[in-house]
Parts: sequence; C-alpha cells; structure tokens
Amino acid sequence: VDRFLGRKGVKSRHLFSGNTTESLPIAKAQLPKMDLVFIDGGHSEETVASDWENVKDLLHEKSIVFFDDYPNWGVGPVVDSIDS
Repeated sequence: VDRFLGRKGVKSRHLFSGNTTESLPIAKAQLPKMDLVFIDGGHSEETVASDWENVKDLLHEKSIVFFDDYPNWGVGPVVDSIDS
C-alpha cells in the first residue's frame, strides 16, 4: 500500500499495523491533521469505536473517513451512530 500511494504522488502518508486499540492512542499525538483516514482494523464494535474515537482528533473540516466493511459486524453500529 505504501509503494502504491507513493507512485500515486501521496507524499505524506502514515500506515499503521497491529492492534490499533494499543498503537493508535500512542501514535496520534505525533500525527498531523489528516485529509483522508481509512479505518480497516478489527471488526468488533469495541475496536471500531476505539478507532473512531482516536482518529476524531486528527480530522479537520474537510477530512474524509472511510470505514472498511460497513455495514457488517461492529462497523455498522458505530458508523450509524456518528452525528453527520
């Protein structure tokens, strides 16, 4: 994914692997505001809710957030609860 984004001209990109309930709360303090966030972690409602809570601080007025696997598993309830 990193090589693909680089070939497409995306100069500033941050990719994280691992358990996001552990890694994202630590990493977000060092990250800038994001134009695009793609959430593709665990499928439990608890994990998706944690990912959402952690990325909210990284968003600006025109940010776009994609949730993989919507509306399946725990993704649907979290996304459906977000106030547009």
